[in-house]
Amino acid sequence: MPTAGREVELVPGLDGNDHYRADPYLNNGVALAANTKNPERALQALDLMIEEQSYNFLVYFGVEGVNYVLKDGKIDLPPGVTADKNTYPSDAAGFWFTNKDQFPPMANWTPAYVQHRNNIKERGYLVATPFVSFSAQIDEIKTEVANCNQTMVQYLQPL
Repeated sequence: MPTAGREVELVPGLDGNDHYRADPYLNNGVALAANTKNPERALQALDLMIEEQSYNFLVYFGVEGVNYVLKDGKIDLPPGVTADKNTYPSDAAGFWFTNKDQFPPMANWTPAYVQHRNNIKERGYLVATPFVSFSAQIDEIKTEVANCNQTMVQYLQPL
């Protein structure tokens, strides 16, 4: 949000081919205990929460009218509810397995951010890459990997 006469601009983090790398499927993995009594039913429940929009909204936003409202095609807080007083704020339970592609924009998002998210979907910026979920065996190069990571933290992140 612009403050003190400053204009803020959104700069998408695209690669050299104008793509945003999709998160790997491993990123949001789900596991069931080996002794789960009804694993098929547990997976069906998870699938329902992810794919059925009413359940997806329930686990992520809470109860409609109590914790959120749909207003002008956006997710907003009900009248009289503030972010700090909401009994179930968005993502309160850490439901990382929800299907955020189903979510409309949040009411507090700037028009530039809404346009950015729409552009990612419309222009096909989001692409999978085979290397994003590559899991290297680093036992023999632990020191070098640690040094690279520290260099990234020290120099790349501030940029």
